[in-house]
Amino acid sequence: MQSIDRKNVLGILDEIQTTGHSPLKVIADDNQTYFIKNYGGILPAYYLCSEIICNGLLSIWQLPTPQIILLDLNSKSFQEKLLKYSKKYHKAHYYDNIPAVGSLLVEGNIIELNTLTEPSSWLEINTIENKDNIWKIGLFDIWVENDDRKPSNPNTLIQHISTNRKKVYALDHAFCFNSIAYKDLHPDFGVSQSFNDNILFTNLAKELFKKYQNDKPFRNDVESFFKAKVEICRIHFCEILDNIPIEFGLNEIDKEKLYNFLFHQQRNKNVLECFFDHIEDYA
Repeated sequence: MQSIDRKNVLGILDEIQTTGHSPLKVIADDNQTYFIKNYGGILPAYYLCSEIICNGLLSIWQLPTPQIILLDLNSKSFQEKLLKYSKKYHKAHYYDNIPAVGSLLVEGNIIELNTLTEPSSWLEINTIENKDNIWKIGLFDIWVENDDRKPSNPNTLIQHISTNRKKVYALDHAFCFNSIAYKDLHPDFGVSQSFNDNILFTNLAKELFKKYQNDKPFRNDVESFFKAKVEICRIHFCEILDNIPIEFGLNEIDKEKLYNFLFHQQRNKNVLECFFDHIEDYA
């Protein structure tokens, strides 16, 4: 499992105002542009831990997601700049002694998934080179209880590589694991995603299922894929957790509870059942 780099912020470009964390757009000392979130003054820094954990899990699932790094921001150097931004999210001491998590800017011609509301034809959809990743992202989100990817807020980018090539990226995983303290997770919770709270309910996903669902033994493929990826994630889970800096305050109880939640056999059967329930009306 590849370790996460740690860099310094050289400049702040802007604040991206959202209903979540309103990340800052910054330039780091590797001359790359990142969107960064801080710990918000609360430890353990579960939101930042979730970003790192899900980035590692997504890499095992081979689902494209922006590279993440740890970024140190000297609040004294940017004191006047920070005063211009939301006080709720960007108090100077939120950056003191604890790194932020940065997500690399996906460059090029980028649109959000929800702008593809009415695919004109299968040929248009077919330009998405990793279109199977739509259902894989939906399955992943059920597994990790992602509360923040849905038709109204897909947190999924489509990158236009060329006229006939598009690529899907999953991003923003702060609100996973039920958005609660890991120590409070329990596999008996089962699966709690509410109706329409998943990328599987986007028009694009529905269209994809209509077009290729009957072309292969889809259920067997999904079950085999899920079980294989979950097992690899289990094997490498400690390596993923090793990327979380000690400053984030994650303890052994948190880690144990999260492990038991993600790799509980009955809960993962429920994950698959939930997935097939989601798509049964249009698959």
